[in-house]
Amino acid sequence: LSLNRMFGQLSALKRLAFIATLLTLVVVAVGVWMALTLFVDQPMQQLVEVMQSAEHGDLSTRAQVESKDEIGWLARKFNDMISRLDAAQQELESYHQEQLARAHRLATIGEMAAAIATSHALAVRGDARLQELDQGVLDGLTPDELRAREADFLRRWRPNDPADLRTPCAAT
Repeated sequence: LSLNRMFGQLSALKRLAFIATLLTLVVVAVGVWMALTLFVDQPMQQLVEVMQSAEHGDLSTRAQVESKDEIGWLARKFNDMISRLDAAQQELESYHQEQLARAHRLATIGEMAAAIATSHALAVRGDARLQELDQGVLDGLTPDELRAREADFLRRWRPNDPADLRTPCAAT
């Protein structure tokens, strides 16, 4: 009888040891899961959110660096990269604005050159017209015929240009 009793106690101890081992494993698993969530998953999720924000163009965003482990190192390197990208984008935008201003200045210079050329051409054409008058080519024409000749002259000289002849730079 004592042997059966001893086997019964031994069996109860086995069950108790199995339950204790199972409970210990569950507690350890929950602890490891909580530690991984707290120290790995949450910082990685925050870093992913910052990366997505940067991917959508917000280069002012930065990752919060709270640890000195590998995830903290990764966040610091990411922040450095975003800072360099932001500086490069600002430099590019500044260069773009300078180029736009330069193009505008060149366009203005072109318009001024065209106005000067127009004035010069008018002067040259006007001189030719005066020479025609001096040579008597227009003698004997009625005022209506003179106006028609002048309109024809202006059409040939400035076809398709609606700008007022008195202000050659007005059509900007």
